[in-house]
Amino acid sequence: MSWDNPNSATAITSIAPGVFNDVSAITPGAPVSGGPVPWTNITHVPVANASWIPVGATAPVNVTPAEQAAIMSGIAARTTDLNAKKNTKLGQVAALTTIDAVIDYDVTTGW
Repeated sequence: MSWDNPNSATAITSIAPGVFNDVSAITPGAPVSGGPVPWTNITHVPVANASWIPVGATAPVNVTPAEQAAIMSGIAARTTDLNAKKNTKLGQVAALTTIDAVIDYDVTTGW
């Protein structure tokens, strides 16, 4: 097989002359030459605080990753809760059959 014609019977040994000449000498359990690879311990990644400006404030405050996660979880939970209430209210209004029923509907119930 060759790269130019995959249907030919030419051996692939011509890909890079000299690179694969000694492959037949490698056997399972053959010793590997060379010594241990030098190792240097890597220091921990520093905590990445973010500067967020609170609603109504004019100056940013540092927020730790744990605080960022808590804030985002709170926002996600509140968004999910409000969307569920919105969908419930839309369904209730859509089920009303008269204009008077829509006028009398108290949208604040359940909040």
